[in-house]
Amino acid sequence: FAANEELKYYLRGVCVCENHCVGLDGHQVLTVEGGGGDRQIIPREVAALLATIPDATISLSESMWHAQSGNVSAHGKIIDGSYPDWERVVSHPPTTLTMKADDLRSAAAAISPVFSEKVRKLSIEVVDGQVKLSAQGEFGEGQALADCDGSLEPMRINGKYLSDVCAAFSGREISIAATTDRLTILCEGRQATIMGMR
Repeated sequence: FAANEELKYYLRGVCVCENHCVGLDGHQVLTVEGGGGDRQIIPREVAALLATIPDATISLSESMWHAQSGNVSAHGKIIDGSYPDWERVVSHPPTTLTMKADDLRSAAAAISPVFSEKVRKLSIEVVDGQVKLSAQGEFGEGQALADCDGSLEPMRINGKYLSDVCAAFSGREISIAATTDRLTILCEGRQATIMGMR
């Protein structure tokens, strides 16, 4: 969830905090319980590499990261910068809906051809026990449904961000909460927040 091409260079990495690892790009944020750092920022490419070494021991200093796995070791520089106060973005509203992440992702994928490439705006609501995703684009409109349990405040979000979040929760049952300006998804120590769209 770290930014790809962000002018704010410190967003192009994963922040390792005392109790969480955090990635955000200004529109969406994912937090994962665990950590052990002091708000050090590991470049996103390095974080992706370290994720492929499941048994690696990772240590951080003020300017460097170091990974050790058996006879293999690697090290490099961390990003020098101040990470934003991500805790202000992450809300903790009560969840009102549960469903399978893969079902929501499939619905978002089914309707994605309708998205406007510039906007990718998607409406999400619960109708008759199903999540209903609606989109309107230059060449038409469409909707997709997915089974769920509960209710949700209707809102508009970026459809691509929804797909990205669901991929991060693939294979899991998720809990969802919505407020007027953000959608929150939680499961097993992970929490993702997507900012709403007008």
